[in-house]
Amino acid sequence: AVVSTQSTGTIRTDNACLEEDHSSMGTDCLNHLYQNYHDLVPGWQRCEDYNFTVTDDYGKRYCKFLYTDRCDDDSLSENKKNKGCCRSVHCHGYLKGLFA
Repeated sequence: AVVSTQSTGTIRTDNACLEEDHSSMGTDCLNHLYQNYHDLVPGWQRCEDYNFTVTDDYGKRYCKFLYTDRCDDDSLSENKKNKGCCRSVHCHGYLKGLFA
């Protein structure tokens, strides 16, 4: 699959999005991963199934502790990787105006 960046017209692949840190990712990839992680990583459930909520202190509390490396940390269970990675994408997306 490809991801189209509306602002620049750039076409990116799933792999390009998967290899980028969430904190520096554009909204195109953040939204794409949030909607499709379960298709890109075998055995993962949909990010939206976690029902993350957005509050005023959401970004202050969580984003500074969330990093992309949680997505493939071998010391974590698949469920913790899945949930942590989805939370990170949701959080960084929220800070950039998605999921408001």
